[in-house]
Amino acid sequence: MAVLKAKKKIICGSLRDLGLPQICKARTPVSGLIVRSESPWETYQQDIRLELAGPMIVAHRRSRPFKKVAIRELRKNITYEFINRLRFISHENVLFPREIYLSGNSTYGLYEIVPFALEQLVNCPDLYPTEAQLSSIMGQILDGIYFLSGCGLTHRHLSCREVLLGLDGIIKIACLESCMEYPSHQAATQYVTSLPSIVMSLMHKTEKHDCRADVGEINRWPADSRAFKFLCAVSSAQNIEFLQSQYLVAAGTRNLGEVVKLVHKIQSALYYPLEDFF
Repeated sequence: MAVLKAKKKIICGSLRDLGLPQICKARTPVSGLIVRSESPWETYQQDIRLELAGPMIVAHRRSRPFKKVAIRELRKNITYEFINRLRFISHENVLFPREIYLSGNSTYGLYEIVPFALEQLVNCPDLYPTEAQLSSIMGQILDGIYFLSGCGLTHRHLSCREVLLGLDGIIKIACLESCMEYPSHQAATQYVTSLPSIVMSLMHKTEKHDCRADVGEINRWPADSRAFKFLCAVSSAQNIEFLQSQYLVAAGTRNLGEVVKLVHKIQSALYYPLEDFF
């Protein structure tokens, strides 16, 4: 009878920092973020490079080729204090790094793969969200920016480029590593000023900052619709709480199934090869 010999696993590279002690030393970590003093390319093999909320590399683990991740090089001046802060915050609608790699003068973040961005929806000329889809998208964005502003973090100018859509319908605000630190009320104000261009882009494929609609758009977004009223509210809003009280998003339910339908339509319109990601 033939005897099968188990294959030996060969581990290359320098000694790795253990992740568990880092979690145990933290006071109340919620994200499980691990920081490693090594290059990510000792563990992962690059597959493809693309632009999705900034430059991104899809890679697979050398020991498990079927498992793919997203790796991004972070800004050069990111501080260890900022990285350590990420261990203590987590939210469903914010894209957090799972691991940070410190390699020489470079810093890399390892993320889950979220394969679509609102920017791609905007660039599909004949594809618009329904009111139910817009409700779920904007409700999730508001949840995410409300959380980030409460943490004193804000993007300089949040746009459809930095907002990702998952296959499960969950919205993720990306590029957290480029956030600036402000007092909570200033961070919230910064986000509110960015919202009109996002809503206008989703509803009208343009970033014009008013709630006037031409004749061709009236049938899609009637003046008495919840979406149109929300657009007008965004144009004059002073705080995030006011927008969260608007009827379009105030119901509290986030119909992820509607966003999933939209994601499938985006994939079909762009002929997007999801096998490159998973």
